Amino acid sequence: MKKKVKVLVVLILVLVCSTSCKLNKTPKDLQTFSEIMEAEGFSLLDATDQFEEGSVESVTLAVNEKYQIEFFVMQDEASAVRAFAQNKYEFELYEKATGRASYTSVTMGNHGSYKLTAGGDFYVVSRIENTFLYIVTEVENKDDVNNILKKLGY
Repeated sequence: MKKKVKVLVVLILVLVCSTSCKLNKTPKDLQTFSEIMEAEGFSLLDATDQFEEGSVESVTLAVNEKYQIEFFVMQDEASAVRAFAQNKYEFELYEKATGRASYTSVTMGNHGSYKLTAGGDFYVVSRIENTFLYIVTEVENKDDVNNILKKLGY
């Protein structure tokens, strides 16, 4: 009887996860990102020339009166994975230094996300394939940022 219950529980978990857990996400391209952010009232700025030639395909800043969202399109997925890992590492160092922080971290399939709340600020780095978002803002903007991330699928 116990064995049947365990098998049933495992089957239910597999079914639920297969229908609701996405191992892979579809990244936004620059045009789609721009359309979503403009619809949300953000101004867009091209910051690609602030980076060494060949290190990024494009960098776009979506700016409103409270914060900015940096959208990076890298040359390839490996570059985005390295950039994501470096930004996450820097956030983790800050987390350890503050001592009083909370975070969520997810890495699955072709995407990863790290969100940190510490020292009155909210930090996000979120990657899908060869793209990633970078955000640092005051903690009172956390809900707004999370809503934008949901609309973007990041």
